[in-house]
Amino acid sequence: LYPLAIRIAQKIPYSTVKAVFGFPPSTNIGLVFYTALQTAPSFYPSWAEGRSVPCLIPCGIDQDPHFRVTRDIAEGLGYPKPALLHSRMVPGLLGEGAMSTTGHRDDNVLFLNDPIPAVRRKIRHAFTGGRATVEEQRREGAIPEVCSIWALWRTRFAETDAEFRTLTENCRSGALLCGDCKSALLPKIEAFYERQHAARESVREWAESRIITEPPRPI
Repeated sequence: LYPLAIRIAQKIPYSTVKAVFGFPPSTNIGLVFYTALQTAPSFYPSWAEGRSVPCLIPCGIDQDPHFRVTRDIAEGLGYPKPALLHSRMVPGLLGEGAMSTTGHRDDNVLFLNDPIPAVRRKIRHAFTGGRATVEEQRREGAIPEVCSIWALWRTRFAETDAEFRTLTENCRSGALLCGDCKSALLPKIEAFYERQHAARESVREWAESRIITEPPRPI
C-alpha cells in the first residue's frame, strides 16, 4: 500500500490535517502521514484493477475524520469516493481498561475464528454490571450500561426492541441475574458461530485465491 499512500499524500496539504486533527507544531511526521496510509485501502481495488471500483469502509466513529479527508481528495486522484458504514463501539468482555492488559487481550474479545468452546469460556468469564451478591442484586438491580453481555444483546443478539427492553428492565430490577443472562445469550452466540464458521469455509478457497502475492501495476 505504501506507493499508493505516497500518491495520496501528495494530495493532502499539511493545513488540512492540521485543521482536521488539531496537530500542534510538535506533531511528528508519522501522524501527519497517517491519514494517507489510512486512506489507501479505499482506493486499492481501483488502483490494482485499473478501473473505478466502489468501496464501502466499515469503521468506528473515531476513524470518520480520516475518511472525510479521503472523500475530499478522491476525485482529484480519479477514484470514486468511498462510502462509510459507522460501526457501533462494543466494550471489551473484561470491562473498561482491560484492552491494554497484555495477558488478557485474547479473552477481552470474541474473534470470528474462535472455536465454540473458547466462546463459551469467554462469555462465562465476561464482566457484567452485577452486584457482589445475589441478594444485593435482587434488591438493587444490576447496571446494564457497564455490562459487556448487555452490549452484545444490544448490538446483535436481541431480535426485537421489545425483547431488549424487557431484558434491560429485568436487569435493572434484579429479576434477571447475570448468570441467567449469560445462559440465555450462549445458544444465540453458538448458533451465530456455527453459521459463521460454515460460511467462512464455503469461501475459503476463493478468499485464499485473492491474497496479494505480487505488487500491482506501477503508479
